Amino acid sequence: MQVVVDASPAEWLSQVEPLLLRAEAENNLLLGLTEQAVRDPERFGQALTLLRIVDGDAVVGAAMVNAYNLILSRLEDAALDRLAAHLADAEVVFPGVLGPDDVPERFVGHWTARTGMQASLRQSMRIHDCRQVAAISAAPGHVRAPHEAEISTLAEWRVAFHEAVNGVAMDDDPAGAIRRMMDRGELVVWDDDGGIVSCAATARRTPRGAVVAFVYTPPEQRGQGYATSCVAELTRAKLADGAELCCLYTDLANPVSNAIYMRIGYRRVCDSAWWDIER
Repeated sequence: MQVVVDASPAEWLSQVEPLLLRAEAENNLLLGLTEQAVRDPERFGQALTLLRIVDGDAVVGAAMVNAYNLILSRLEDAALDRLAAHLADAEVVFPGVLGPDDVPERFVGHWTARTGMQASLRQSMRIHDCRQVAAISAAPGHVRAPHEAEISTLAEWRVAFHEAVNGVAMDDDPAGAIRRMMDRGELVVWDDDGGIVSCAATARRTPRGAVVAFVYTPPEQRGQGYATSCVAELTRAKLADGAELCCLYTDLANPVSNAIYMRIGYRRVCDSAWWDIER
């Protein structure tokens, strides 16, 4: 068993995509980020390390290191140990580990044993997918594309969203991030006929699907069903536009959001864990 580092996102994807597509929603982060890197090479620059684990002629796993995390596919213990050894020898730095079910926890066990570093669980999540939107009652208002004058408000929402979900502001230029999403047609808002009260976006694309994220409603507007309606309409639009599935992450510590997405038609694919590496 060996770890192979590929020079380009396109090369890596050509090798690992057949494996990752066996569980497309589960692997949405690996597939979606690589699709972005192939489509827009300047987006990540040299910030991606792309690895595959090979046993004989077979690809048995995939991993990616970006600015935030080591992202893992489903891997057996022997492959995780081999990957940990490779990353430690290469002195690859990553502040967190993300992957399906208990894969990150098992990797962290190998990593801490090799490096002496400490690790702690940051967040327990769940990946869901949807192939048909359920019939639900819509909140007052309607879905639409955001307007130019709303960029500053949406930028504030994006900062608040990331601080709530990740504990950090992940955009150096949140207004620029909003503008790029608008230019690509990825962002929708819910207007209660008096102004915007919620938003949702398509964060990434996979070969057969779309990944929904940046679902945010300001605290004073919550409990009215705006986010439910916004995500339902965005999901319905993506499925009507040719996607076979939409998927998203939820925080297992937030039973409200999990219940909301199940009402729309999202179903559990697998759990996911995010671990911090403490140097």
